[in-house]
Amino acid sequence: MNEMIVEKAQELAKIIKEDERTQRMLIASVAFDASLGLKSKMQEFSLERDKLLDLVNQDAAKEETEQQNLKVKTMYDDIMGDPIMIEYDTARKAFDSILSQVDSIINYYVTGEIGSSCEPSACAGCTGCAGR
Repeated sequence: MNEMIVEKAQELAKIIKEDERTQRMLIASVAFDASLGLKSKMQEFSLERDKLLDLVNQDAAKEETEQQNLKVKTMYDDIMGDPIMIEYDTARKAFDSILSQVDSIINYYVTGEIGSSCEPSACAGCTGCAGR
């Protein structure tokens, strides 16, 4: 790979790492990783989801499958309602948006085409690109 490309990519990575959205995601990741309660809930959810899949694959009684589905949905809602998960999910989406926008901008300047993630609805946090 061209040495200048690597150098510029490293510079861009440093700028992205310093962005407040990246910092927020890194802090949220540490909290997420440290939350034993949340990890426990997620492990239990995974086991219950596997039970649901087994019931579906075995063509189990509709009532039994519906009960297990409700249990899994309730567990999912509990996990997604956890403040640590809410912050992690929000921060992760903001960070992913940075990467998506950078990818779209690079794609535009290399190919002249606007990438699939470069849509009016994706521009809320965008600092601008040639596609505007």
